[in-house]
Amino acid sequence: MLFDADCNGYFQNPAGASKEAGNLAWVHAPLPAGKTEVKANLWTWAMAINKASANKKAAWLFLQYFTGKEYTQWASCNAKVVDTTRTSVSRAPSLSPC
Repeated sequence: MLFDADCNGYFQNPAGASKEAGNLAWVHAPLPAGKTEVKANLWTWAMAINKASANKKAAWLFLQYFTGKEYTQWASCNAKVVDTTRTSVSRAPSLSPC
C-alpha cells in the first residue's frame, strides 16, 4: 500500500520493475470536507541555497540548470523524471512521443 506515493508507483508498478509490480495501488491524500477536486499531491521539490554556503554562486548556477526548462524537458523524456516543476514542460506537445 502506498499513501499519496504516485512517484513510487510509477517506478515500482510496471511489469518487471519490482517483485510486486502489477499489485501496487495508491490513492491521493484525503480531501477537506466538501472538496472533490485533487489539485496537488504531497510530493514536492525542496531545493534551496543555505545562507551559510561558501559557494552561493555555484549553488545558484546548479539550481538554475537543474530547474531550467531545457533540462527538465530532457529529463522528462530521457531520465524518467516525473512531476516536473514546470507547467510549460508538463504540457509541452514534444513530451507526447517520449
